[in-house]
Amino acid sequence: MCWAPLLSAVRTENGSVNVSCVSHGWQPRPRLKWSDGTRTLQPGSTRFGGGAQDLESIHSWLLTSSASSPWVSCSLSLPEGDEWEGRVDLQNLPEVQANSSGSLLTAVIILILLLVIAAVVIGVLYRKRDLPEEGTKTETKQLVLSTENMEGSLKTEDLETMRQARVDVSLDHQTAPACLTVSANGKELRYKKDDLCIPGEHLSILGKPGFTQGCRAYWEVGLRDDKVGIKISWWVGVACGSFSRQGEVKPCNDFWCLSLDKEKGLSLNMTDHILLPALPRPQTLGVYLDYDKGELSFISVEDMRRIVTVTTVFTGEVFPLFNPGIDGGAMKILD
Repeated sequence: MCWAPLLSAVRTENGSVNVSCVSHGWQPRPRLKWSDGTRTLQPGSTRFGGGAQDLESIHSWLLTSSASSPWVSCSLSLPEGDEWEGRVDLQNLPEVQANSSGSLLTAVIILILLLVIAAVVIGVLYRKRDLPEEGTKTETKQLVLSTENMEGSLKTEDLETMRQARVDVSLDHQTAPACLTVSANGKELRYKKDDLCIPGEHLSILGKPGFTQGCRAYWEVGLRDDKVGIKISWWVGVACGSFSRQGEVKPCNDFWCLSLDKEKGLSLNMTDHILLPALPRPQTLGVYLDYDKGELSFISVEDMRRIVTVTTVFTGEVFPLFNPGIDGGAMKILD
């Protein structure tokens, strides 16, 4: 039986609205349409996933503005003409709070969004095979969103356990593109506005040391700068030493990272980027890697909040990955 589209909306820090549409139990695959009553809207992403009895699940989202329309709708239709529609009011959404003690209504909306993500993503395995070199075996890299860890608060003892695995991470100058400035001690990184950047090249740099089997590691990244305040653009995660600066930033290309974008907010670089719930931007980001378990966790340290944990299969040595974005603010590796 088809479920009518379930819509939820969360206001982001820059004033736009992130609207999510989820439905389950479809056969055949339906046609999806977003509208504000006057025109058809283009979604940021739409994903279909298989389920029990070959029934389809749908998850789609878009960014819009309450100033452009008082509501938006998501409709799903079958070839024979049956159609289901859901609407969400954009006029009475709560403002994003500047700290973690948001209103009860905001917490409820975030909880609903987490449940929506859980319903769609749990159990979905993202697989993509790299093209092997001649004579080598193709390996499958997997990335799964572990929603049971997106609970918000983190116990002090859990963070202290992670910090017991703290390592002294520094930036590897030899892996820096020309348009990034790296401090002499290898602890600070920022974007350099000039014409040295190669079009289409990622502004990324690797850290050291690298990690292999048997390794557990924790490091912290400062994302607040005296010049710009809390940064609005960055990537942090891990990558293989052979990663390419060209192409998409996805697990199949040896990247596993959390990113922040001014417009879209926090997201994971899965096969399709997963937009995370609208939350305050982290000032200090903790990164915890358990290589053998294939777990990579991201922590908002000041808020004592686990942002997300992903599970994957690492093959070969991986290194800390940093991208300071282009907001002009410094990214710092904290001691």
